[in-house]
Amino acid sequence: MEGGTSATYQVLVREDAERGYTARVLSLPLPEISARTEAEAIAGAQAAIADTLRGARVVEVDVDVPSHPWAALAGIYEGDEQFERVLEEIEAYRKVLSSQELAEWDSDRGACRADDRP
Repeated sequence: MEGGTSATYQVLVREDAERGYTARVLSLPLPEISARTEAEAIAGAQAAIADTLRGARVVEVDVDVPSHPWAALAGIYEGDEQFERVLEEIEAYRKVLSSQELAEWDSDRGACRADDRP
């Protein structure tokens, strides 16, 4: 390529019973290229990419993104000893629930095994 650099693009190529072969450039909004042979479809995709990029340039733009409505609440309990105790209680409660669910699951499996016997 004269005066420029080379870039690699992914092109989806597939055989089409009616159109021969089609090629679609995955990262650019280009139309699907149809051709008799796979090589012609790929060459058509290469030409479409080159035509799209000729005289074009990539620029970066900044966009203001609104903050999440809950972002203001982040960290409000940092260092709060009472909050730490609440988290410990939640964790303990979850462990109790998990052990109860495991016991129920084990008893259900045992009932299934008993039902499977002749």
